[in-house]
Amino acid sequence: MSRDICAYITTCPTCQQIKHARHLPYGLLQPIPIPSQPFEVVTMDFIGELPLSKNYNAIFVLVCKLTKFAFFIPCTTNLNEEQTARMFFDKIVTLVGLPKQIISDRDT
Repeated sequence: MSRDICAYITTCPTCQQIKHARHLPYGLLQPIPIPSQPFEVVTMDFIGELPLSKNYNAIFVLVCKLTKFAFFIPCTTNLNEEQTARMFFDKIVTLVGLPKQIISDRDT
């Protein structure tokens, strides 16, 4: 009987279109305040699994939220936390200073 019910539900168009949410409610959006100085708030992300070029297969991207100025730094996908922090300090902090807020999408 359970197989018949599962088969009916998977083929019923109404059952497929109208489903109950089985997760917690989404959190409220929290807008990012407008920074008062350049590089006060920055966003960072990795663009990875690119074709190999000069022993690099990823790009570290850092964008200023006020000016939209972006840094694109070639790197590899096998960076650990310490190497990422060192790259951030050497390539970003030494040029523009330490930001007050860093926003990341918390990927792996």
